Amino acid sequence: DTMANDVFQAATESFSVWLQHAGAKVSDKITIADLRDRHAGRGVVALQDLAEDEELFAIPRAAILTAENSDIPSQLLADIEDPWLQLILAMIFENARGSQSRWSAYLNILPTSFDTLMFWSTSELQMLQGSAVVDKISREAADRTFAEQLLPIVRSNQEIFQAQALGDGDLLALCHRMGSTIMAYAFDLEKSTEGQQPPQAQDEEWEVDEEENPAKGMVPLADLLNADADRNNAKLFYQEDQVVMKTIKPVLRGEELFNDYGALPTADLVRRYGYVTPNYTRYDVVEISADLIRSTISKNTDLSNTELDERWTYLDDQGVLDDAYDISHPPPHSSSGENNNNQGDEEEDSQPQYPDEFLILLATLTAPKETFTTLKRKSKLPKPHLEPPAHHLLTAILTDRLAMYPTNLPPAIHEENSSPIQRRREMAAQLIAGEERVLHEAIHGLAGPARQASPVKRMADDDDSDQSRRTRVKR
Repeated sequence: DTMANDVFQAATESFSVWLQHAGAKVSDKITIADLRDRHAGRGVVALQDLAEDEELFAIPRAAILTAENSDIPSQLLADIEDPWLQLILAMIFENARGSQSRWSAYLNILPTSFDTLMFWSTSELQMLQGSAVVDKISREAADRTFAEQLLPIVRSNQEIFQAQALGDGDLLALCHRMGSTIMAYAFDLEKSTEGQQPPQAQDEEWEVDEEENPAKGMVPLADLLNADADRNNAKLFYQEDQVVMKTIKPVLRGEELFNDYGALPTADLVRRYGYVTPNYTRYDVVEISADLIRSTISKNTDLSNTELDERWTYLDDQGVLDDAYDISHPPPHSSSGENNNNQGDEEEDSQPQYPDEFLILLATLTAPKETFTTLKRKSKLPKPHLEPPAHHLLTAILTDRLAMYPTNLPPAIHEENSSPIQRRREMAAQLIAGEERVLHEAIHGLAGPARQASPVKRMADDDDSDQSRRTRVKR
């Protein structure tokens, strides 16, 4: 569509001009590239070879879109404590000002629609049946927060927000759009000169960690870098009056520049960023809920309900009980045997296949009665080993967990010009397949020698040969 291409290209050019006016310094060795053929919107690509530690661009702090930098009247933000919500309101304000906004050329290249889970329909979310990610979306809670904290401010200042003609539904949609933009693109700003990643996973688009409320900001150009796990080759550094993107390894001409999202499972990638790539499957986890453990052991034990309750309460008192436990891929190069929880620094991202607390829970629930009585009397816990009864229980739990996934999911077929619904179906299929693989590996590892069995060598990852594909929100 030539016209759409012209509009896209014109928006990119206006943004580049705007960057210069805003005082940004951009290396002439890089360019903003149109990556829509890969569903990756815009990206940043090297025009020439780049050395390690080479400066790509510097953005003045004054050009970063923050609640503080925004031209929104400060009294409108006075009653909002949450930095997410402050930034959402500031972005709604700047968006309403259209071409009058100092950031209009930047706002024009931000996405207006998303494939993040907050925007999936109920029937699309059913494709994710079995994955714990579905419980982390809580659109209703977000709607409630927006309706209680943001809508009244907009309604009592309709002219400022150009909201006279907007219904509450329109305003909520705008809040979600800005909230999702922040979740996918904003950076935490209160850091000195250390390297910086986009904010780490928060469960909702507006939820924030009470203890540290770092100011969030939209950093123009920095947020155009896509991310693809270990293809990371650039990092944002903080200086007093500017932020600077530098290479962290040599980059060849024509290569894309990638930022780092950290070790995110596919489910979080889809939830927060709305895309999948095979390079994140190694970080996939499966959540085993305490409820599932409880129901599985009820079917697989000689203990009475009272005895089970006693052990459950004891585990709770000892701080071992959690709502859920994450099971991961076995760490690379692990041999079957102990739980490989002491990996050394073999690979910084790898985590143990089973958390210690989970193994202690299984050991406690399956301990002989006299053993449990002794443990309780001494206020002790068993070691995180799998004796045969715990081994048996774990196999039963994993089998029950596997049964929670849909049995008839269409395979993940990648089509170049897939429609949004096909793209979401493809994402769902990859997400579910990745989680099922974690369970199959775990069950396979337990089926080996039944001596305190734990992980086996990692099965060849089906996706390794796959050309790394990137589907990201269009910009």
